[in-house]
Amino acid sequence: STLSADELGMIECKPAPAGYFLAGTGSTSADSVEACALGTFSDVEGSAACTNCAAGTYGNDTALTACTDCPSGTFSAAEGNTSPDNCIDCQIGTYSISGSVACLQCPAGTYGNVIGLEQCIGCPAGKYGTAIGATSETSCLNCAPGTYSATEGTQQCTQCPAGKFADEPGLEVCKDCKPGTYGSVVGATVGDDTICLPCPLGTASIGGLSACPACLPGTYAAEQGLQNCTLCPAGTYGVDTGAKAVTACDRCPLYHFNSTPGSNTIEACVYFHSATGRAFTTSTFIVAFIFTFILGC
Repeated sequence: STLSADELGMIECKPAPAGYFLAGTGSTSADSVEACALGTFSDVEGSAACTNCAAGTYGNDTALTACTDCPSGTFSAAEGNTSPDNCIDCQIGTYSISGSVACLQCPAGTYGNVIGLEQCIGCPAGKYGTAIGATSETSCLNCAPGTYSATEGTQQCTQCPAGKFADEPGLEVCKDCKPGTYGSVVGATVGDDTICLPCPLGTASIGGLSACPACLPGTYAAEQGLQNCTLCPAGTYGVDTGAKAVTACDRCPLYHFNSTPGSNTIEACVYFHSATGRAFTTSTFIVAFIFTFILGC
């Protein structure tokens, strides 16, 4: 039994507390209860024996109700450890989390160049790694031309998207096709005019794109390779998308105006009248002249 009776007339025996054990039977005193020894524990009341600390843990005190995990970067394969000194450092090329019974090899894209790592070191951006259990940064290889790696710890580099290129190894980001051009090739290794092509008429590009966006209404592109579309002049407006010439900018109709370049809308002219409702003839002609010959109405 794991119980003791230290009072006369007890109906029920008392259990040994957690962290202690009682191996004998018929005990009559709490003095019979023994503390768990180093390297052991008891997490429940009424234990007849203590349990060895599991592998990956240790117990460096008596009367323990739980053992302590070996720290990250170490391991222990044995049971019943009595000290953190029993936890062994992970060797280079390996790592561990707390409470480990063995160290793990550094995964591809990482390396471990010192002992006792809780986390392996990622290959730098612009590089990648394929070796498992690597012990040095020299295992990290430069991304090849046409590819890049933007983050650490990469196992494989990514091809440059269309509109971009990598003309040298080890790039963290791909280079943009220049403004006024676009690219359709994925994984391009050069950025010359065989890869980065001029934007067609009616389009423009800020660079680094796989296609040149069409000019918005109110703008046009009358030549190839433009970075920005040209604004329709004041007094005109445009309603077409992808306009290729200034002729797409329509002149404001009679009694309408537009004073803002690049507009796709117009406004009606406003004429002034007297308080009696009669039109100011002079004002009417002046306003009509301004709107018609200056603002395009």
